[in-house]
Amino acid sequence: MEKIKFFGISIFSLIILLIIWFFFCFLLGFASNSMKYQKEIWLLYTIIMLVHFLIMRFVYIKRFSKSIKTNYLFVNISLYIIGALYFYFYS
Repeated sequence: MEKIKFFGISIFSLIILLIIWFFFCFLLGFASNSMKYQKEIWLLYTIIMLVHFLIMRFVYIKRFSKSIKTNYLFVNISLYIIGALYFYFYS
């Protein structure tokens, strides 16, 4: 049950941060001419993913470190890759 809670928190926080990333791109004008701002878009995406990883590391240490293994924290990397591929091909 703890694994499901951890993954649920991870996915929910990732979705929230990706929405924030999208709105930052939209508000900064990157969405209107995305080919011109590819470097800035992916730099912002990398920062958002680093923030997500740090948040999940903090949550893991405070709440889940005794009940699940550290390897589950690295499942977030697959979420980052899936998110990156989705936004690269569909935005």
